Amino acid sequence: MTDSESQVKTAVCLLQKYKQQLDGPLWEKYCEHLLRKEYGFKEFTSVPAEDRGDHGIEFFTSDGTIYQCYFPKPDYSMAEYKKKINKKISDDLAKLEEYKVEIGKLIGDLKITHWILMIPEIKSRDLIKKCKLKEKEVRKKNIDFIDPQFQVKLETDESFPESALAARHLVLDTVDLEVNPVSHVDIELWVNSNSVFHENLKRKSTNILKERATESFKEEQVKKYIQLNELLDYYRAVFPQIETDILIKAIESLDHIQNDFYYCGLSPQEAIRDLLKLNRNSFQNSNHNISTRNIELLATGHLAKWLAECNLEFIING
Repeated sequence: MTDSESQVKTAVCLLQKYKQQLDGPLWEKYCEHLLRKEYGFKEFTSVPAEDRGDHGIEFFTSDGTIYQCYFPKPDYSMAEYKKKINKKISDDLAKLEEYKVEIGKLIGDLKITHWILMIPEIKSRDLIKKCKLKEKEVRKKNIDFIDPQFQVKLETDESFPESALAARHLVLDTVDLEVNPVSHVDIELWVNSNSVFHENLKRKSTNILKERATESFKEEQVKKYIQLNELLDYYRAVFPQIETDILIKAIESLDHIQNDFYYCGLSPQEAIRDLLKLNRNSFQNSNHNISTRNIELLATGHLAKWLAECNLEFIING
């Protein structure tokens, strides 16, 4: 596998991790933001379900497309997954005939050319076959507002990449990723692949923090370095604007402390203390609703990264 293919695979996995944080209501909210962005307010209509139900229509657009949303539980078996989605397709399409009078009043002169079910992931070709079967059934019902070339489809948010990217920022109250724990094997692999960084980290920790730079402390810095990269990979794949803003703020914090160190006579320990505080405050005020635990990892992880990659050399040589 090439590096490019590996990066794509990683991005896909991280995007799936984001979707696993959602549920049915959040998925519908996400799809609504996505489709509003895709179509614009002039072309998009959301149907409120609170007023006697939505008649099997959550959204429709001026090009004749009806959208429904469904979020199968991530832990469903394949059999359960197919059963639940098949039932959703059948039940909601049946409402086109059951509520045809009300739907006709709702959409006016619009001819419906597509009925689309938005799901997080299409896992089975059998579901596509089901769609083709059901669209033929609907065409035969001769419903006034159904176009003769009516189609039934499944789609995911990946069909609308730019709009999906914008919608991700609007759904979760807090951007919160639980990074993977780092094992001793992970640490050994990192040390073997990053011997120069590891030596830097050990040497600079000792020079700056003196007796507090114990072996357990140095090992913890390696863990934070690894976890920071995982977190930044997640942001890069799912929230690229967050990653960009974090990198900018991190550089600004580092420049700030370097100036204070040179001009204000900070000791190495004071510089590290102030840099940690500045990181925390900077990431907390990033306007991205990042969780407290992610902010703490960003703040401390950057210190570990800078110890390893020589960004804090000025504190030792200053």
